[in-house]
Amino acid sequence: MRYFKDKKEAKQVLEYIKKQYKKKHDKFHKFNLELLQADAKKDDFFTFLKKIVVMDLQSRPYRLSKHDVLKIFDKLEEKYNSKIFQEKIRNNLTNENSKDRLDYLYDCFLSIKGIGGKIANLVIRNFIYFGDTEKYFGVKKNKLLPFLRVPIDVHVANLLCYKLEISPIDLYDKIRNASGDEGFQNEAKEICNESSILSPADWDILWYIGYQNCNKRIYCSACRIKDECHDQHFERETRKNMKNKSKEKQERMEKEIMFVKNHSEISFNMDD
Repeated sequence: MRYFKDKKEAKQVLEYIKKQYKKKHDKFHKFNLELLQADAKKDDFFTFLKKIVVMDLQSRPYRLSKHDVLKIFDKLEEKYNSKIFQEKIRNNLTNENSKDRLDYLYDCFLSIKGIGGKIANLVIRNFIYFGDTEKYFGVKKNKLLPFLRVPIDVHVANLLCYKLEISPIDLYDKIRNASGDEGFQNEAKEICNESSILSPADWDILWYIGYQNCNKRIYCSACRIKDECHDQHFERETRKNMKNKSKEKQERMEKEIMFVKNHSEISFNMDD
């Protein structure tokens, strides 16, 4: 199965998107880290890890009760807050013969109730991307970035299939649940390997655009990737949601589509 229509085109589009939004994406996450007082240079391994877990659980608000978070912390403490565990991580991260040095860590997170594939990928991505792996494990982060998995959700699938059109639309449902799909992950990593500037960590920028721009219905005229977007008025996204709706609701949604398509947007500048 091919998840991308043309890997060369996908690489070019993703490189363009990274150049447009990397600073804003990193600033967004760093603000959340500051709110949690997460400091990789000051925090020890486990303290920083817990803060990253909380940061990424925020993308699953129904999980973010005090009770659920504390239960997750208890499980993390019980299983993984030990020198033995950290030594196992070190051994896996420094194993140059391993095809995927992060598999062990990924499986550890999946064993915690309340952490699924997407959250596990996000925690590992942000832990390595914003953390200090050299201090914790003696491994520079640039050695680990190629082994990261791509966190996937509805926002990323919307961009890949509808807005950027670099993935087939008929694979939308499969892609939105592809956090643990080895076929998708391998294709995504191949695209990164063929690029001089991309790593799997950069795919989170798609989530940022989907969440910050598309999901919040920012004016498309202000979006920095509008030249690459094929669904600026959210027409196909809305039409997909029209399926199995009543005739009355479909007619109302059709009017909404036409209103948005014919509306004259107010353009404004977006600072870095």
